[in-house]
Amino acid sequence: MFNGSLPEGISGDSLQWHLEEESALFPKFVKDWEIFGCCGGKDSVHPVRLIVSLEDLYCGTTKKVSLSRNVICSNCTGKGVLKSGACSGCQGSGQPCDECRGTGETLSDKDRCCPGCKGEKVFQEKKIVEVHVEKGMKSGQTITFSQDIVFMVIQRDHRKFRRIDDDLFVKHSLSSTEARCGFQFALTHLDGRKLLIKTNPGDIIKLGSFKARPFMKGKLYIRFTMEFSASLTGEQCKTLEGVLPVSTSDMEFDKCEEVTLLDVSMEEEWRKAQAQCGEDNDRHGKIQCAQQ
Repeated sequence: MFNGSLPEGISGDSLQWHLEEESALFPKFVKDWEIFGCCGGKDSVHPVRLIVSLEDLYCGTTKKVSLSRNVICSNCTGKGVLKSGACSGCQGSGQPCDECRGTGETLSDKDRCCPGCKGEKVFQEKKIVEVHVEKGMKSGQTITFSQDIVFMVIQRDHRKFRRIDDDLFVKHSLSSTEARCGFQFALTHLDGRKLLIKTNPGDIIKLGSFKARPFMKGKLYIRFTMEFSASLTGEQCKTLEGVLPVSTSDMEFDKCEEVTLLDVSMEEEWRKAQAQCGEDNDRHGKIQCAQQ
């Protein structure tokens, strides 16, 4: 669980830095930061999560952020009041007393609130820092900014690329014609470069196959999927049969029962099965359906 509350038992310089929830100076950075952890020992330092994109990790980046932390008020040493005197009712003995409620101390009106912290015992210290994310850093790595400020790099999911260690993976869909006759397409890399991806004449891409392009930073793997035409005319089928291998089978088709294939929605089939299962339970008692 993440929150910005002040841990009990932590005081002075050991108080942890956290992101200001509202920052007028750097509002665009606010959403990229959140506190990582909230409790621990007096000397523990909890990393602040720095959310970055895959492009940031590939190219490197510098981010500014406004941080704040609660610091014990030095004016009142964390008491919230300036000074107190012995209770005149119990003479400071601390016995049950209506005037001091057993504390043994009373405050004058002018000393009831510390002007430095306005009675809050702590005040907010603010700091603006620049964090440098080096090229090639990985999600989960930490950046030590100072003795009491540590950042943890967290990568957002990318809509196109997936990173595994130092390698990148991307999917690309081909038509059946492109898979058999060749193709070329432009792929925009993380640094904005346009890569021309193409096959050599005569190369045939198999369904689900991978191709790799080596880089100094790692390899770029492309997984190819294939799109099939919704339907073909009789003439198109004859053309394909003339260039594609003919299917062979040892089965005697004249002894088979001919069936017809229909388009189905698996979601609809699942709903029908669940509905039928419910009807059977109502008729025969609460017997659970077996999972398929």
